[in-house]
Amino acid sequence: MKHFAVVGIVAILATASNASAFQTVSTERWKSYTDMRSVRSLQHAGEQVWAATAGGAFSYTPSSNQFSQYTNSDGLSTNDITAVTRDSQSRLWFGTTEGFLNMFDPAKNEWKEIRGIAESDRVLKAVRTLYAHNDSLLIGTEFGVVAYLMAKEEFGDTYSNFGFVSQPKVNDIVVHQNVIWVATDSGVVSAPLSFPNLSSPLVWSRYSTGSAPGSNNVTSLAVFKNILYAGTSNGVAYVQNGSFVELAQLAGVSVIAMEPSSAGDEKLFI
Repeated sequence: MKHFAVVGIVAILATASNASAFQTVSTERWKSYTDMRSVRSLQHAGEQVWAATAGGAFSYTPSSNQFSQYTNSDGLSTNDITAVTRDSQSRLWFGTTEGFLNMFDPAKNEWKEIRGIAESDRVLKAVRTLYAHNDSLLIGTEFGVVAYLMAKEEFGDTYSNFGFVSQPKVNDIVVHQNVIWVATDSGVVSAPLSFPNLSSPLVWSRYSTGSAPGSNNVTSLAVFKNILYAGTSNGVAYVQNGSFVELAQLAGVSVIAMEPSSAGDEKLFI
């Protein structure tokens, strides 16, 4: 979810609620109509906001009040979409519960399917978050972080051993000051991107984000005024002198997502 306004979200969800779940057939091809009220991820892209939902994806343009839906009959592998992000070429990337990746190029109106994770022998394949950094797409899954090299159209390494007793689920990813930060349901881990072997557990540093129950289920990461913030199921913490400090004003607040304002007004939406 990148750079959205609260008013925009309300408008999007109000429009999305008009969709109903049924299928119809035309003389040319099947067309799916699905319920898109369950939004999992949002991405700002120019004048548009893109949403990943349980019924596919949609884009919304507030200036024209234009709403466009995309389902498996338009180019998506499935309709159960869990994550969306945009790369430096303004292409949209979507992840699904089955592990599929779909890339949509609005300039060419073209879709591409990447099946590597979906066809792997992993038991849990769901894509939980996506983060585009330079030429790499960092894919957060239920088994770790997978690097996809977009220019080469091939998968790179998988980072799954963070040193925890059990394998945590990845909830969010950011790159800040050339360090990759990963939010999991067991805390936060980080590693320098310059390290040659991120598959090694020795390179990952682990952080606690609080002592209260739920404080280490980290749901979201955001960089605001050059400071890294972690949203959790029980408050917000920020990095200070190499460790996380809990923000007393938001103690007990269950955070779903965080995002700095794109309007330049120095606000962090939580």
